[in-house]
This record gives sequence, structure tokens and C-alpha cells, in this order.
Amino acid sequence: MCIFGFRGTIRNRYVPVKIGECTFTALIDTGNTLTDPLTGHQILVVSSETGCQLLNIHKHQLSDPVSLMTQVNGIRLVCFHAVGQSGGLLPVKRYDDVKIGKWKGNLLVGFAPNEIGQGKPYEALAGGIL
Repeated sequence: MCIFGFRGTIRNRYVPVKIGECTFTALIDTGNTLTDPLTGHQILVVSSETGCQLLNIHKHQLSDPVSLMTQVNGIRLVCFHAVGQSGGLLPVKRYDDVKIGKWKGNLLVGFAPNEIGQGKPYEALAGGIL
């Protein structure tokens, strides 16, 4: 009965994302509750490959978020925890020209040290941004 009642409403929702010249796909993940501790706003989390494109860095640089703060302007750190991980510090940076689906605005973007989606058609987690 639950499956019948929710049919069509519980499914993966993918949205296109554009930050500057970088375009990719995000999953609207209602389980992603990562927020900026200063403002309470949601953080878009991007995979390491997408993060490297946005920051113009090499993947190994994402494994040391503290060092990354000294290498890239505008980076700060946010504490996080995730399923299957003990947590840690996630480098984040604010972008002014972000478009997620039909939504436009400025947004804090978090840079995961690993890939997101693992072969699925998305490279980011949008959480409750939309």
C-alpha cells in the first residue's frame, strides 16, 4: 500500500547546475542536511572532479582542506559528518552566479574529497536548496 500511495513521488530528482562556465548534474537529496553554521543556509556538495574544475586545482589538494585554505582565495572550512564516514572538515567557497534548475542566486559550495554518485548520472548533492 505504501508503494502504491507514494508511486511517482519518491524517486531520484536530478537538476542541472551551472556555476560560471562549469555545468553538471545534482541529485536533490533530502537526506543532505549540511548547512553553513554562520547563516544556516544549505550547502551544495560537489564531487572532487567537479570541485577541481571549479577551483582549478588537482584532486590531491582536496585531501588536505587546511592547506587548501592557503592555496585558494575564499576557501573556509565547515565541519561535517556523513553516513559511513567519521566526519571532518569540508572546504567550502561562496559563488555568486549559481543556477540550480530554475533557481538562481549565491550559494556556498562544498568540495568533497571523493566522487559523488559513483557512476550514477549526478556529480553533486543539492539537499534542500530548492
